[in-house]
This record gives sequence, C-alpha cells and structure tokens, in this order.
Amino acid sequence: MSTFIQSGHERIGELLSRQRKYSVPIHQREFSWTEDQVSQFYEDIMTAMSDGSIKYFLGTLVFRQIEEDKDYEVIDGQ
Repeated sequence: MSTFIQSGHERIGELLSRQRKYSVPIHQREFSWTEDQVSQFYEDIMTAMSDGSIKYFLGTLVFRQIEEDKDYEVIDGQ
C-alpha cells in the first residue's frame, strides 16, 4: 500500500461544490456545535460566496480520502 501526503490551497466554494461527502470518524471527539451554529456557519460561507468575497479564512483543514471512494473523513480542523 502506497501512502503519501498531499497539501494544497483550495477555496471553500470549490470544496463545497464537489459531489463529495465529508464525515467525522467515530474515533474523533464529539462535535460540540449545535445545529443552529452549523447552519449559521454554512449561511455565512454561502453569503460570502454570493457576495463575491475573495477572503474568508477558515484555517487549516485536514482530510483523509476514504479508500476507493471520493468521500473524505475530516481528521482535523480549526
């Protein structure tokens, strides 16, 4: 099995526009945001995209591609 790490910069709109599912693995700590907070965060991103904002800083996000799939697990993020 070949293992490698790939890094890069991508816009949040590019990540969200792909037909992929992002999930948090069961071994990760419990996510502490409420549904309202997640909805507000998503709305903020969508508003920034529709307004043509060129800056919206999220920090570092780390994903792992699920074997033989286009979906990703969220390993770490701000």
